[in-house]
Amino acid sequence: MKGRLLTSFASLCSVPFVLVLSNSLLIPVLPQFQRAMNISLFQAGLIVTAFSITAGVVIPFAGYLSDQVGRKKVMIPALFVFGLGGVLAGLAAWFLPRPYPWILAGRVLQGIGGGGTYQLAMALAGDLFTDQERSKALGFLEGANGLGKVVAPLLGAVSALLVWFAPFLFMVL
Repeated sequence: MKGRLLTSFASLCSVPFVLVLSNSLLIPVLPQFQRAMNISLFQAGLIVTAFSITAGVVIPFAGYLSDQVGRKKVMIPALFVFGLGGVLAGLAAWFLPRPYPWILAGRVLQGIGGGGTYQLAMALAGDLFTDQERSKALGFLEGANGLGKVVAPLLGAVSALLVWFAPFLFMVL
């Protein structure tokens, strides 16, 4: 990989890392969410599920759309929607007395955005690289995904030490 392509690819590797944060960051603090918002365990679990189901529904449509209009034209707005969802969830938790429905709405937005990111990052890497470099690139993307799975629970727990809703805002940074 050379210069500019390497820089672009490093940015691309941040996509699976950030995406895996979306759920793994929250899992260790679900009990804290439960207490802070006075919700059931089931409702706390929906905070994770709202993202996952929405992303799962969006993935095939985002893939098809990216084949029609281009990967970046789908991925960049998707990352913006993902960030907007995190901001909505975090600000609702910060400022509203009953933030739960708004947090779920934010997580649905994040799912919409998330559904248009990681798989497209893999497809874009496939478009950018050939043969052996493609295998390395896909390996690096999966490595970034794995790294996110390892550090996200720690980051979630540490950020929640500041305030219970900090993990929502941490995703956006």
